Amino acid sequence: MKKQHIQFKTIIYFLSLILILNACKQKSIETVSTQEVSNYITSHTSSQIEPSDEVFFRLSNLKYDQYKIGTELQSDAVSISPKVKGKFIWKDNQKVVLVPDEPLSFDQLYEVKIDLGSFFKDTQLKDYTFKFNTDRLIFDPYNFKLNQLSSQDSDELEFSADIYSNLNLTQENIHKYIDVEVEGKNQEIKNLVLRSPSIFHFTVGPLLKNDKEQVIVVKHDFKERNSESKGERSTKIPSKKDFVVISSEIIDNQKGHIQVVFSNGLKKQQFDGLIKIDNYSGQYKFTAKNNQLDIYVDNTIQGKHTLTFNSAILDKNNNPLKAQQEFNLVFKQTMPQIKAVSSGTIVPFEKEVIFPFEAISLDTVEIEIFKIFENNILDFLRYSKLSDASSDGFIGRVIHNQKIALKNISKKSNKNTWVRYALDLHRLTTLEPGAVYQVRIGFKKSYANFDCKGKDVSEINDTKQSTFSHFRYYNGYSYEHNDDPCYPAYYRRNRFIYRNLLASNLGLIVKEAKNDHIKVFATDLKSGSTVQGVTIKLFDKQQQLIAEKKTDGQGMVDFIDKPSGLYVVAKNAKNYAYVALKNNLSNSMSPFEISGTSHQNGIAGYLYGERGVWRPGDTLHLSYMLYDKKNTIASSHPVNLVVSDSKGKTKFNFSETENSDGLYVFHVPTNTSDPTGQWSATARIGNHTTSKRLKVETIKPNRIKVDMEFPNDEIDVSNNEAFKLVASWLHGAP
Repeated sequence: MKKQHIQFKTIIYFLSLILILNACKQKSIETVSTQEVSNYITSHTSSQIEPSDEVFFRLSNLKYDQYKIGTELQSDAVSISPKVKGKFIWKDNQKVVLVPDEPLSFDQLYEVKIDLGSFFKDTQLKDYTFKFNTDRLIFDPYNFKLNQLSSQDSDELEFSADIYSNLNLTQENIHKYIDVEVEGKNQEIKNLVLRSPSIFHFTVGPLLKNDKEQVIVVKHDFKERNSESKGERSTKIPSKKDFVVISSEIIDNQKGHIQVVFSNGLKKQQFDGLIKIDNYSGQYKFTAKNNQLDIYVDNTIQGKHTLTFNSAILDKNNNPLKAQQEFNLVFKQTMPQIKAVSSGTIVPFEKEVIFPFEAISLDTVEIEIFKIFENNILDFLRYSKLSDASSDGFIGRVIHNQKIALKNISKKSNKNTWVRYALDLHRLTTLEPGAVYQVRIGFKKSYANFDCKGKDVSEINDTKQSTFSHFRYYNGYSYEHNDDPCYPAYYRRNRFIYRNLLASNLGLIVKEAKNDHIKVFATDLKSGSTVQGVTIKLFDKQQQLIAEKKTDGQGMVDFIDKPSGLYVVAKNAKNYAYVALKNNLSNSMSPFEISGTSHQNGIAGYLYGERGVWRPGDTLHLSYMLYDKKNTIASSHPVNLVVSDSKGKTKFNFSETENSDGLYVFHVPTNTSDPTGQWSATARIGNHTTSKRLKVETIKPNRIKVDMEFPNDEIDVSNNEAFKLVASWLHGAP
């Protein structure tokens, strides 16, 4: 009995051990190290997106399979909660995207669950989950204006406004979201245009002034995808008899630009002394057009000020302003910003590699340099352009991080003024030939020269791990924080500079022709001259070397019959150049005539005329040039030319044997009664044909303006008077 009890306990321990081991094998990816995660998933959707943004994740080290691209994943491979109508598809060999039937809901937390076992059969990990929030609904009508439609009629006005929104507004659906009423009557919204990614502009009118003042009301009340918006704003249309200031607003703080709208058109007058801003002693500049007055003041002005309009201001009918008017304006501080002042990836250099940028309202910036190693460039170009700001840890890493006080670069203050700065990358790090360096310039709240007095931000802590890490939510976050420098949400990647640089003096042009013919041209970017002896390597899509040559005296290399060539790498001493031969990266040729002529068995022909357009009745002098590389055609072989008019009727058919070194000449007569339009000419020699379109048009003759001047109202032939005749050519603009 005791022996059986021991055996039973042994079985229990053994089963427990199996369960524990099995649990270890099925552990969640969220419990493993970051290094283990990166072996399977390199990137995915950030934590905060617009409902219309792409939901994706990118896997790593998958075998290439071109047939799966564009196909739908199995339902158990990935899921999203709350459930979204749509499907997950392969966008490329590594990237999976969600294709929803309609945009995602506003202000919603989503969770994407990925079954790693569906993609990696040898993994011990099971599921990986990432979450993201969509932005809340934004719908804010603002910037109301009343403008005169013409300078002659002050009583006919047009109302315009802007809408700040993350909805996809169109002329067809705008009435679903907003109503504009004048004294209770609904008005038609016209000319809806998108001025920027989130700002829409529309107009209403014409609106006529009445004997009494009228009220324009803009209101909205709707529900849309898990959110709702409701609001109402109004402005007034003054009466015919009143000359008043309708509105006054700051258009651009940085430029000190104020825009004022009057009820009537303005008389040409001096506004100095008639318009004043309290506690401001700087200069004014005025620009008036119809009923709109633009005022420019110094950009150093800040804070709350009162703008006063004197009643002595006159409209175009000399009517004075109804009464003195005052408007309260708030000149905001210029928000801390940086911007790149140049573009492109390849930077020619000698001893210095200069990186210029501009900053405003900043004391300090943070510089980070991400190095994409030379031996990883082809892997980088597999899914990216050379200019793409990738942070893939498989191809590179951060090699330098430094905080730089801007006063150490330039003593000039950037308070409310853009100031240009320049960095020499050679002083920051050692630049390895052939490597690509991503220069990142960012900033934090503590680096900004911005006053946050009056705002309680003491309870808000920035959750970002570093300046350049992705934005993370913090307690107390609100969407309005995205545009407020007093909050951490303002300091995001989209406000920073990310630019890839390849320090090289070598330029590369690659041309692909028919029959898998690739031509490569190498030039010196500093002098523009061709470079001889440059090593040009051609790689296929598996990054295997398939050809290697050196440029000739013209800086050129020919690769013939290389259909699998996808990457071109050039090297000359310490100078490198890279080109990915992808169709979507080639320069567009659509604006140019590049059809040229094609050879048929080594034979080519070219048909041309002595001019580009003829009139009916002219003789068309056409020439045909024959190129016979192998001399397979006898010099006495005839060339037949057929010319048809615009209606398809044959007007000329003649065979010519006489030629001079393959140049045949034809003289084609026409009649004045022949139809105009596109004629056609076809030259044939053997089985080879060459065609050309001919323009036969009626051209207006030169015109002369004639004026004859008479000294008296009556002409007396007996006086033998002389008259002056003036003639001028009407030739248009010189």
